Amino acid sequence: MKKLVLLAFLLCAQFAFANGHHSGISGQVVLVACPVVGPEGCPPQPYPGKFSVFNDKGKLVEKVTPDRNGFFSVDLKPGNYTIVPKAPEPPHIWPFGYPQEVQVEHHEFTPVTVVFGVGP
Repeated sequence: MKKLVLLAFLLCAQFAFANGHHSGISGQVVLVACPVVGPEGCPPQPYPGKFSVFNDKGKLVEKVTPDRNGFFSVDLKPGNYTIVPKAPEPPHIWPFGYPQEVQVEHHEFTPVTVVFGVGP
């Protein structure tokens, strides 16, 4: 699974560079949902969960909809950003995700995994 995610990061970054883009984030959105955890733990599953990207001033920069396997690539200028997973529509409370900080460097695509989960 880790090799598949790494391969996806590399392909997303390569695609972005081929199109003249020089920095941003790329990765996969996953869902962690295990009613019973087995001996192998609780492996994350691809999930097409949406999220928003905010700059360091709190301004919305991008709304992201990954593909059906959760993969995404977003062009961003170098800087610090906050990724905020989209909350479920009421009355639902699951799945949810926590915001995370990312730093985008000049001429790099930062690998990111956006995690949604269920349960307390």
